[in-house]
Amino acid sequence: MFYFIAIEIKGSPAEFYKTFGDDIYREFGIKPLYHKLPFHITLVPSFTYGEERSEIEKALSRSISIYPRFSLSLSEIGHFDRKTIFLEPEPTEVILPLKRDISSSVVEMLERKDKESFGKENRFHASLVRFIPESFFAPIYSRIEESLPTEGWETGVFDVSLFLKGEHHWETVAKFPLS
Repeated sequence: MFYFIAIEIKGSPAEFYKTFGDDIYREFGIKPLYHKLPFHITLVPSFTYGEERSEIEKALSRSISIYPRFSLSLSEIGHFDRKTIFLEPEPTEVILPLKRDISSSVVEMLERKDKESFGKENRFHASLVRFIPESFFAPIYSRIEESLPTEGWETGVFDVSLFLKGEHHWETVAKFPLS
């Protein structure tokens, strides 16, 4: 089974994610990401785990129990190689230690090939559009710049989600509340 662990983003940013995805599909033919997964910030990338999911759930519960709820500000636009456009959260004192603790609690349960991606730091981001053809990058990027609130969005983080890859999309199979 394939899993990943993330902070699911709710409220106005998630509404924008869906509306914007539909607009981009109508205008440019790029499929909206929300058909496959909710708006999120990945903490632990996709990994394979063949044992009982309850073991992952126990590890997650233990590793996040000390972390408080916190706020994220999504105000910066970024991109990866002009193929993915995302919103980048402003750094917080919680998100990096949270990611490290979750990663270390889960990594020991994994097969060697899945462990290799865990030691790498990644750029925290919430993808809005992926698989952008080069000719569409500039107009889509401009559209996002014009559409975002000047001050960005402030969103509360109340839990961490475990996702399971289904046949057509990723499903939230468990949520772990922050204290």
